[in-house]
Amino acid sequence: MHVINIKKLLNNKLTMLIFSIVSIVILLSIIIYTLSMKSNILRGTKIGDILGRLGQNNNILNMESYYAEFEVTIISNKNTNTYFMKEWYKKSVGNRIEWIDSEKSKTYLVVANDKMVIKNNNQKNTMITAPYLTSYTNVISITTFINIYNENFKKPCCFNANSYEKVNDINMILDNICRMRESCDCNEAQIVKMVSKMELKLNKNTGIPITYIVYDNDKKESISIVYNKFDINTDIPNSTFEV
Repeated sequence: MHVINIKKLLNNKLTMLIFSIVSIVILLSIIIYTLSMKSNILRGTKIGDILGRLGQNNNILNMESYYAEFEVTIISNKNTNTYFMKEWYKKSVGNRIEWIDSEKSKTYLVVANDKMVIKNNNQKNTMITAPYLTSYTNVISITTFINIYNENFKKPCCFNANSYEKVNDINMILDNICRMRESCDCNEAQIVKMVSKMELKLNKNTGIPITYIVYDNDKKESISIVYNKFDINTDIPNSTFEV
């Protein structure tokens, strides 16, 4: 019977080196596996697969309408202001956003049918501009984020889209990749000089937005939104967008 001398074997320097390397590899594998269970990094359109798997086929990526209530904090070099806003969106018509301004009067912004209207209840005049490019101007509206995210997979874009699936939520990120270029001629060129990154966090179980953050060109948080209510594909009459 052949007996292996364990002590002699372990004393062999080459064997010890191999044993150490194998141990490190095993340990790293365990760590990587554990982290991947907590945060599974996904790329491209797989976020649609996630939401579809959860039975959310009519999800935020392809919604026809929504009604939202949210708290917006706008951060500038001089001050920080917080507003409570309401937004109505209908894909076939446009957007309507309402909020109470610093003078406690209601202000609303309507972008519909190639027109933009801004009105304050305390002011007699209404500002109307037409035609108006509606797709990428208003970064407060979540439709701006969704439009850019979806366009990223159709043609060259000023932003790079990524998705990160975590335990309780899904993070969607748009990174400005046009910052180092001499010129940008994509559809999002209007906001490239103002925005370095945008982040949208969804509840993984419902697919409903939780928070939405916009970073300025210095990579500092400039707009922070917390959603209190978000109803996808709700019935919104066209009269909502009439002025």
